[in-house]
Amino acid sequence: MAASTATPGVRLYFGDRGRIRGHFGPNPANKNGNGLPTGVHGVIIAFAGTTAGVGTAGGAPTGAEAWLRLPKRSGSPFVHEVETAAPRTFAYRCRYVNRKGELGPWSAPVVGTVTP
Repeated sequence: MAASTATPGVRLYFGDRGRIRGHFGPNPANKNGNGLPTGVHGVIIAFAGTTAGVGTAGGAPTGAEAWLRLPKRSGSPFVHEVETAAPRTFAYRCRYVNRKGELGPWSAPVVGTVTP
């Protein structure tokens, strides 16, 4: 099956200290109606710590080299634990991947700040 042309939605929760919880999929706000589309094996999640005003668009980095990957996920939600001594802004985006490793398009970045 070809790579999905669908773009996953991303919803983040930054209310826990040192932790970002994220949901992804076609309906990330609804845990009961948020299965992966047909043919999708998982999701690749990329994140970046951002610096306001330095190569950013809406708080997200504009260069591909700024994004790091989390391990591939097959289900939502995910938890990303971060160590920071001061509040820090992070951006996240994700894309679907099929069993052949073919990738779909990136989602729009979602940005938020985590507290230590």
